[in-house]
Amino acid sequence: NYIRNFYEGKYKNMGKRVFSYLSLLPQSLIAPPMYDDDGNKVRIRLNYLLLANPGMAKTVISRHFASWAYNPLVFEDITSSMLNFTLSKKGKRATLVTSDIARIFAKEELIKEMETIIGDDGRLSRLNRRTGDKEKEIEAIACLAGTPDNLNKTIEDGMIFRLCPQICLLTQEQHDEILRSVNEKVGLGFKPEGFIDKEQIIGAYYEIIRRILDGEDENIKLNEKDAYEIPSSFRREIAEKVIPFFNEAFSNTDFTYVRELHQTYRFMIAHALLNIFNRTIISGKILMEQEDLDMAIKLIIAELETKVWIIEGMSDISERRIRNRQELKVFAQSQLQAGSPMNQKKFKIMELLLENR
Repeated sequence: NYIRNFYEGKYKNMGKRVFSYLSLLPQSLIAPPMYDDDGNKVRIRLNYLLLANPGMAKTVISRHFASWAYNPLVFEDITSSMLNFTLSKKGKRATLVTSDIARIFAKEELIKEMETIIGDDGRLSRLNRRTGDKEKEIEAIACLAGTPDNLNKTIEDGMIFRLCPQICLLTQEQHDEILRSVNEKVGLGFKPEGFIDKEQIIGAYYEIIRRILDGEDENIKLNEKDAYEIPSSFRREIAEKVIPFFNEAFSNTDFTYVRELHQTYRFMIAHALLNIFNRTIISGKILMEQEDLDMAIKLIIAELETKVWIIEGMSDISERRIRNRQELKVFAQSQLQAGSPMNQKKFKIMELLLENR
């Protein structure tokens, strides 16, 4: 809550929403993987995509995140070969950070390379003579940002399904609150001793977490292959509250959601690690608490809803040959009359899809 509230104070109606995800990314990069009872490994790594209109602080938020992310590579434009070369020099782990995905998704080869780098396998696959002859394994996560008009391209290339997408749309009231918050601060002058000191505290805290997860702390140790204690009641709660959402999404889209089920546990574990000093550790295993589960359920349902609205929106536009906003309104009205009113956020997403076809 400290991190979310801190940035909410700077970026009204954006800080809490965005940093609910961003605060979980650093430790997800270096956390021990989880295993099922057959020994199959599931990495904890989380990848994030923020889509928001111009003027909603995407660039500066990305910079804040990069200031305490682990081994960040910040770029606005880069080639596939330069990305590989740079990452090959950064060591075994990296955090990719960009606030302009339009440039990234304009390059087909770069998209495929990023999919390989941040995918489940995590590898640099197109190394040249300068970087070596063999593929190199890498632990990498991504924090990507752009405007909603990039939505179509991310879907076409499939990258959105490797990421946790968050589309930050504002109500009229939220927009008014942002304007008033900005207005109160205009012309007051920058006071670095307050903001920078607090952000440095956040960075120092993540460094402490890094030392623990890298085994450098003498007092707190986690097992490499059995680091998490998840109560069986949590699995039952996920089965009761989350899996029905996945099943409904499957019936509506024909996409499978095993990756999203794993994502629920990634969120839970990353949240527990963020609060490691308030968690019980027994025999090298950190015990998940209800707060971790509650946050995981909240985040995964939001992620799933966004993905389903995007998939359904594209399908409806295609099947019903909706060409513009007026035809979309007619379709939404028909849904209302049929007793199935369209979710307002889905309507907004369909508007975005239509605007940028």
